[in-house]
Amino acid sequence: MTGAQRLQAFAALLGTIFLWGSGFIAVRAAVANGAYSAGQLSEARLALASLLLLVIVAVKRGISVPQRRDWLAFFALGATGQMLYQLLLNTGERTVDGGTAALLVSCAPIIAALLAVAFLGERLSWVGWIGTAVAFTGATMIAVSSGASLSGSLGVLLIVAATLVWATYLVLQKSIASRYSSLELTVWPMWIGAVLLLPFSRGTLATIRTAPTPATLAVVWLAACSSVAGFLLWAYALKRLPVTVATSALYCVPVAAFLLGVAVLQEMPPASALLGGAIAIVGVALVQLLGRPGGEAPPTAVPDPIES
Repeated sequence: MTGAQRLQAFAALLGTIFLWGSGFIAVRAAVANGAYSAGQLSEARLALASLLLLVIVAVKRGISVPQRRDWLAFFALGATGQMLYQLLLNTGERTVDGGTAALLVSCAPIIAALLAVAFLGERLSWVGWIGTAVAFTGATMIAVSSGASLSGSLGVLLIVAATLVWATYLVLQKSIASRYSSLELTVWPMWIGAVLLLPFSRGTLATIRTAPTPATLAVVWLAACSSVAGFLLWAYALKRLPVTVATSALYCVPVAAFLLGVAVLQEMPPASALLGGAIAIVGVALVQLLGRPGGEAPPTAVPDPIES
């Protein structure tokens, strides 16, 4: 990649971090006082996101249908990252505090990096692995400062399952990313996920009509920003960067969530959480700047129809 293309990929990562970090704030508003159930929130979010993507597809005058060999992969993407992950996480957080959830989900980039090394042939330098460990340490400090507790419960098991599902999604998406545009990598899994969530969405329309306005506005933000814009930016970055490098940036998502919590909810995190955030950023910087083995060729940039 040229310097400009690499800069664009990192800018897309920054946008992803902000939008996915904001999702934690929006989810909190959507489920406040039981406004939306886990299934209703997931289906309302994906249904609206699917409609918005349909508009984008119409403006772009259509998108390519996945190749026959890739339909199973797209179905798996919709079933994992778009259906199962949201259901498991939203249900688990009904009984598990946010700090514990953040700690568990922060393991996903490490799992994804290990899977990418095992199945995609990617590599990290020893500095990259140190940076990964440093970033995880910072994420752990954030979680512990929030009162994370690993007391055994069904909620913890559900979030562990969500973490494994999310890591699988990240690697599976990379395995077919070279053959599809960012828009296609976002649209098809989200449409599939919305259909798969239909059995879990009983009463969603009635809830939308009766839910408090702030909760419904939070759903709109989740759909338009965290889902549509966030996943488009993520797919754009993932096409141009190795999984091991791109996923390391996700350690900054909890940092973004904390900063947005301060700005939007006036929630000042403890000093240990701020220190953890700084450590996580240092770890990510190590992976991004020095994480690839010396002499290894960077991934080749490919044309992306969403840019046209």
